[in-house]
This record gives sequence, structure tokens and C-alpha cells, in this order.
Amino acid sequence: MAELEKLKKAKEKRDMERARHEEDTVLLARERARAEFQDWEKKEEEFCFDQGKVRSKIRLREGRAKPIDVLYRHLDGGSELSDDMYIDLSSEPYMVFKGLTFQDLEELRDDIKTDAIELLAQEKGLHSGVEADVRRLLDGKTHSELVQMQLHIESQLFSGVAKVVEYWEAVLKLLDIYKAKACLKEIHAETLKRHVHRLENVSSEAEEESFSQEEADDMEAEEAACSFSPELMHGDDDDREEAIDSEEDKKLLETKRMVVLERQKKRLKVEDNLEVKAMKAMGEMEEGDAVFGSNAEVVKLDDKYRPRKPKYVNRVHTSYEWNKYNQTHYDHENPPPKVVQGYKFNIFYPDLLDNATAPTCFIEKDGTSDETCIIRFQAGPPYEDIAFRIVNKEWDRSRKNGFQHTFNGGILHLYFNFKRHRYRR
Repeated sequence: MAELEKLKKAKEKRDMERARHEEDTVLLARERARAEFQDWEKKEEEFCFDQGKVRSKIRLREGRAKPIDVLYRHLDGGSELSDDMYIDLSSEPYMVFKGLTFQDLEELRDDIKTDAIELLAQEKGLHSGVEADVRRLLDGKTHSELVQMQLHIESQLFSGVAKVVEYWEAVLKLLDIYKAKACLKEIHAETLKRHVHRLENVSSEAEEESFSQEEADDMEAEEAACSFSPELMHGDDDDREEAIDSEEDKKLLETKRMVVLERQKKRLKVEDNLEVKAMKAMGEMEEGDAVFGSNAEVVKLDDKYRPRKPKYVNRVHTSYEWNKYNQTHYDHENPPPKVVQGYKFNIFYPDLLDNATAPTCFIEKDGTSDETCIIRFQAGPPYEDIAFRIVNKEWDRSRKNGFQHTFNGGILHLYFNFKRHRYRR
């Protein structure tokens, strides 16, 4: 009986070990499957991301860029994109959100797929007065300044020194958004700087190659002129050489010249540096200046000449107004909100079919607000109308105050400031 009990216990022990081994095997298989699934999921996400980049490049190359492509172009810095993938770098990246319809914003949200934006959208809204104060506090600060402010506010809240806790919590909620905008501004400024530097280098190289080509043409002309001088011919050599007709020789020479010129044209196929010229005309960025380019909806022209939007480089100038009210309620440490003082428009029309007629601009009423109006620029084929929403104020047309309206070198310049009304008792 003791022997049977011992055998029975040994059998039960083996069964338990077998069951434990099978359970461990199943768990190991599950862990391996989970790891493989995670790896496969990661590879699928990377593949989808790469495909999205490829689709973005195709849309950029074909001139049908979506808002997500504009963001990709700005944040990428142009390292992977060729010159034929044009995106206007004069506007700051977040300006792509302006003018979009609700459906476009939903599509852009799906393209970005950022949960943080949805979480921020679920936060309870701030009181309008508090939000205005918070925005005045955060406007105009760099990314590093915002980071320092966030650390300072968090330390005050943690130590209990902060008196109005709700206000500083509201500041912290908006800080992340302003930090993101400031970071985008810095990335955009660096990208724009590299873009201008590259255009200047291409322009200088093109001028050097053009000068070299002119020298080569002069030398070729001199050699051609010398070739018309008669040489002494010996009667013995005349029979062995084939005579060439002068007309055939001239045609052959012209053909060779055309081949050289076509080859040189392909090498010097460089886009006009209109952006560099416009930026030099506007001068250095001053305090209160910002890029401007929020397009209003415009009507397309006839498709007979395959119209396209003209490129542009615009600026808006803002500053403080120290009137009696602002002097009473604000100071230099807590300044009043900035107001728009003027605009600088540079619209590029290098390929106008009719260069004798200069492009024009006119003001239209804005159906959404009386405080703004629509300025529309109009030119001939192949360019469509382009319009911008600006502040509806009276222009100061005095040249000594910066007014300029000229069309030169394929660029329409329109610079103006608003009149400043001074009220006296």
C-alpha cells in the first residue's frame, strides 16, 4: 500500500509539473505573439507615416498642397524636398489654420492625430476678461521665456505663494499652446533664413556662370572672325581635302551654337529671386512686424490660360497706441494690446502676358465684419485674383510716412500705414 501511495503521489507531481509546463508554454507563446504584434503595429505605423510623406511630396510637386503638407514642409525645413515642391515660406506655420472651413479643420485634425489637442479642447473655457489678460501676458514672448515663466508659476503654485490660483492655472493651460506657437515661429525663422541664404547663393552662382558664358561667347566670336582670314593653300594638299560650301559651313556653325545655348539654358534654369528682392525692399524686420498672408476666398478666372495664384511676401506692422485711455489704464510693464498700424504687400507677377498693363488693387466690403475689409489684387493672365483680409481703416497716402505703390521688375509693391487721429479738447 505504501508503494502504491508513493507511485500515486509521484504521478500527481508529474501531472502538476506537466500542467505548469504547458501553462508556461502558453504564457510564453502569448508574450511572443504580443511582442510580435506590437512590432508589427509599430512597423505598420512607420509604413503609414512614410506613405503619408510620399503622398505629401506628390501633392507638393503637383501644386495641390493640403494644410498638413504646408505644416510638413515648414517643420521639415526643406531637407527632403526639391525646388519644384513650392510652398510659400513667408507665412508662419500656424497661419495655415486661418481661413479654413470646419470640414477642413476636421480633416486636418485627422491628419495630425494629436490627442493632446482634443484634451485641451475638452478643458473648460476661461472667462473672456481673464483670457484677454492671459493672452496679453503671453503675447510676444519667446519659447525660452515661456519655459522660464512656466517653471516660475509651477514653483509658486507648489509652494503656495500664488494668491490667485485660478488665474495662474489658466495661464498654465494656455502656456503649452503659446510654447508650441513660439517653437514653430523659431523653426520657421531658421527655415526662412536658410531659404533666403540658398536663394542668394544660387543667384550669385548663376551670375558667375552667366559671366563665364559671355566670355566664352566673346572668345568664340573672335575665333569665328579670325576663321574668315584666308590661309595659304598648297596645290598638293588641295586634291586630298574635301571642299566645304560656305553656306553649309555657316548652317553647321549656327546649329552648334544653338546646341551650346540650349545646354546653357538648362544649366541656368534658376527661379527668379523675387523673394530676396522683396525682402530687401521691405528692409529688416522691426519690433512689431510679422509675416502676413491670410487669404480670403476668391473667385477663379477662366481656365483658358491655366491660371495660378501669384506668390507673395507680406508683412503686418503692429505697435502700442499710447492714447489718454491707455496711458491711464496701462504702463510699460503691463502694456495695452497691440493694434495694426500698417501693411507691406509684395505680389510677384514675373510671367505676365501683358507687361504694359500694371496689376491693380481695390478694396471690397467684408461680409463677416465691419472692422475688416478685403483688399484684392488683380492682374492679367496667367494669374488669378488674390485677396487678403485687412483692418478697415483710412490709409495715410503720404510718401514721407511710408506709402509706396509701384510695379517694377515683376513685383507689385504696396506699402501703407493707417492714419493716426489725435483728439484734442
